[in-house]
Order: sequence, then structure tokens, then C-alpha cells
Amino acid sequence: MANTNLSPATVRELSEAQAAWIGAIIEGEGCIALRTTDPRAPICEIRVGNTDVEVIATCLRFVGAGTVHIQQGVNRPVWCWKVSRTLDVLCLAEQIIPWMTTKGEILQGVLQELRDRRGR
Repeated sequence: MANTNLSPATVRELSEAQAAWIGAIIEGEGCIALRTTDPRAPICEIRVGNTDVEVIATCLRFVGAGTVHIQQGVNRPVWCWKVSRTLDVLCLAEQIIPWMTTKGEILQGVLQELRDRRGR
């Protein structure tokens, strides 16, 4: 079985409008996390949660990568889209960081940490 971490990124090349839209959704509704359970293999995640399934479907349709699941929110279900495969995160980040502000700076820092830890 092939190691999927070595296969090419599956993130689509985004148009300028798509990159700006995804960046804005992540800026407003998203989360950027660095999981370091195993210091030799940190995982960066880009996540968006929303009660509007169309927002999540659009994220998946534009980017072409990631997974979607549903969880029960306080009043209604929350749809969640997550990109955590390293090459996909890197490819997506390169396209959306120019359109982001605060979370863009966070994403740059997380990516640098990811590169530093993987380089050890």
C-alpha cells in the first residue's frame, strides 16, 4: 500500500476569488491548529465549522481536499470541514495566506513550526 503522505497534494489551484473566499471563511469561522502529540510528526489542521451545510460544501468543492463530518451543536447540527494532510495544508496555505489577516499570521507561524519540527 502506498504512503498517502508522499502522494501529491490534492488541493485544487484556486482562482483569486476562491482563495479570497476560503481565506475569509477560515478567518471568520475557522480554526488553525498544530497537534504535537508525536513531536516527530506534528499535524497542522485547518478547520471550518458552520450550521449552513452549503458553506462547508463550498469549501470542499473549491478546495477539492479535506473531510467533512457533522456533530451536534447546542441548537442544531454543525457541519465541519477539515484539511490535515501536510501537503494539502501547505498547498492550501500558500494560496489563502495573502487574503487573510490575523489567522493568516497564525497560519504562517504554525507552518513554520511544522517545517522546523519536520526538519529535525
